[in-house]
Amino acid sequence: MNHYYLKYISRYIIIPEDKTTVRMFPGDEGTLKIPIENPTKLPIPNGELTLFFYGPDEAMAMIDQQTNKQGIYTSNVAVLGQQKVMHHTRVKALKRGIVQLRTIEYTIYDFINSGKVRLGYRGRFRGELIVYPSLVLVQGLQQIMQRNQGERPKNHSVHEDVMMAMGTRDYSPGDPFNRIDWKATARTNSLQTKIFETTTILKWCVIVNIQSADVKRQTINNLEQVLSHVAYTLQFATKHQVSYELFINMRGPRGPFIHLPIGSGKDHLLKALELLARVSKSTVLTNSSEMLQFVRVNSNEHTFFLHFGALNREDQLVYKQWELDGATIYRVYSNAEAGQVLSVGGELDEADRP
Repeated sequence: MNHYYLKYISRYIIIPEDKTTVRMFPGDEGTLKIPIENPTKLPIPNGELTLFFYGPDEAMAMIDQQTNKQGIYTSNVAVLGQQKVMHHTRVKALKRGIVQLRTIEYTIYDFINSGKVRLGYRGRFRGELIVYPSLVLVQGLQQIMQRNQGERPKNHSVHEDVMMAMGTRDYSPGDPFNRIDWKATARTNSLQTKIFETTTILKWCVIVNIQSADVKRQTINNLEQVLSHVAYTLQFATKHQVSYELFINMRGPRGPFIHLPIGSGKDHLLKALELLARVSKSTVLTNSSEMLQFVRVNSNEHTFFLHFGALNREDQLVYKQWELDGATIYRVYSNAEAGQVLSVGGELDEADRP
């Protein structure tokens, strides 16, 4: 009976969902949910779920659970007949990175623990834990945004949001007829003109060079610090309704570098933070000058550039030419706890020297 029980019930155990993703910042706690469904009438009183996690950067740790050095996590999971259970694995984010759930195994024991069957999952369900970079302050962003608006009004024009009325004022000759607030006019017995919120249209191009000048190293020494400053800058841009695109000289699935097209809003920010989380020290990098050539050719509408990471002399020469063509370029200096926005030029950092 035990033999036929294991043979029968092993045919029907399923994991119904396709993918689950947990997104966190360092220090956050979350829950990875694994669904297991038993459509038969027979219960599974003795089941053991084994999860194999792959995270070379050790960005995550189990809470109140034991895992071995190979990232294997085991837990007892019982499933009654015709029941779907959701197994919860509590995790804590330690640092930036990606952790993937690579393999799932479910071991079913018979009623007297004399036999067992081990099921290896081969379906489409995938689990992933994404730990975003920490947000570390960058000083000077507010000042350069205000300065840029004043110096380049033709590229950063101020518009009015007709959906956000602030109030009214006395009518002035030349005010458009459709701006008159007739209710306020009737109430005050004098012509009143509507006043709307002003919105500033800005576009930033964020360039990140993570390649080290030291031939013995692939990425820069302060990689985590640089990515944290990038994350803060992108959050700042989102908060102030600034559109931006992102370039990272790390080879991606579709080209020699990572490129997030122009966009804005919270969804765009989440995409950018996920790209930053996937940056790895062992990845293949592209020369920054090759990436800058593409940026300039395909970003002609941008006149505002922010450079993060290493800045070599070739990049400086390219930026100087861009400035002669009318572009505004700043570099975020990341060799301190708080990032600092500086003009491109001057001496190179120790980390940038060949």
